Amino acid sequence: MSLFIGIDPGISGALCAIDSKTREVSFWDTPVVTIRSGKTFKNTMDCHTAMRILQSLDRSDGILVTIEKVNAMPSIPGPDGVARSMGATSSFNFGMNFGMWIGICAASELAYQLVHPATWKAALMKDMGREKDASRVKAMQLYPYTAKDLARKKDHARGDALLLAHYGMVFGSGVQAQKVRKPVMEDAPSESPLLFGGSSVSMKKSREVEEDDGMPEF
Repeated sequence: MSLFIGIDPGISGALCAIDSKTREVSFWDTPVVTIRSGKTFKNTMDCHTAMRILQSLDRSDGILVTIEKVNAMPSIPGPDGVARSMGATSSFNFGMNFGMWIGICAASELAYQLVHPATWKAALMKDMGREKDASRVKAMQLYPYTAKDLARKKDHARGDALLLAHYGMVFGSGVQAQKVRKPVMEDAPSESPLLFGGSSVSMKKSREVEEDDGMPEF
């Protein structure tokens, strides 16, 4: 396995890819579209573009995607002592983005793992503070040539995504990477296409899956 992906699944999140052979690092901010919601407008994740990003990556040597396992923000007292938590609508949207990334990985037949923030931060950020900027600083320490892509304070999501990808590369996963062969046609005439999304694809009744050991190579 040579390509490791990290995903911060928030609406202001990011995706990062690390090629373990060349150490090349690539970033994408979460693609969004603006839609009308009542009398206002809001951003929502563009799942079609997100899928195209993942499916455009070279998977010849295997890919492991590490997605941050997020939860709704608990009620936390602010500086004034008033407890604040994520609202119901925000929690629903947050969870929906998280679920869409899982669905995209499953639909794209990519091996993925879910890692809680406390887990990857304990492994990679023991010497860092708890502020949002800490992940951005740590990412630049590990990959100093990414500084230009992490220059803004709002790039902390890119920092999180990079560290998630790094976590997957260094610590691996129990997930078995799968190499999917071309589906075998059985009892379905090749001249009987099923039209889907404007493309003609043959009907398929079975699929062979070949597994490798799923462990990263360094």
